[in-house]
Amino acid sequence: MRKRDIDIFGMLLGLIIGCILGFFLSSRISFNNKPGTEEVMSEKGSVYLLQITKTNDPTKVKNLLEELKLDGLEAVDVRKGNDSYYIYGGMALEEAKLANLEADYLEKGYPTRIVKENLLDKLRAEMENQEEMDFLTECVENLLNSLAGKRVEISPKYMDELKHPWILASLLYLNENSEENLMKLQLLAYKHIMEALE
Repeated sequence: MRKRDIDIFGMLLGLIIGCILGFFLSSRISFNNKPGTEEVMSEKGSVYLLQITKTNDPTKVKNLLEELKLDGLEAVDVRKGNDSYYIYGGMALEEAKLANLEADYLEKGYPTRIVKENLLDKLRAEMENQEEMDFLTECVENLLNSLAGKRVEISPKYMDELKHPWILASLLYLNENSEENLMKLQLLAYKHIMEALE
């Protein structure tokens, strides 16, 4: 064999191997997704909560809620797990919308922090019963719609069944109240949904 024959054979072999590897690699890459699509999908269902505190002491929760009310601040307690209580003073789809409220709490001496939570992911992770998950998914989507300034619409089948009447009532009140009470009612709806997951 001459050197020239070996070079052509090597080039053809490299080309074939490259084509095979290219085929397998391209099958793992999706060309239909636009850049940033994955990030947007994971953001669906996310909310920002103004957390005032977390405690295990129910007496502390009661006292703090009364103290906040005397200072003109509205907050709700949400029980998560067996003995953890979170007190939230606000909720929004964007972190920036909580800035003024956070400043109000800080001005009155209450340290806060803004936490991000994906409600739909939490729901999918904790629910096993499909029927219950469908109901709570609709409730979460209605809460998200309310936070986006849209009207809450509950399916007639859930209204007829009257599953979790506290959740349904808190969601229905979101359509009827003024801006002043809206955030408190959204927090109450969040509380009822989260406690239904326990």
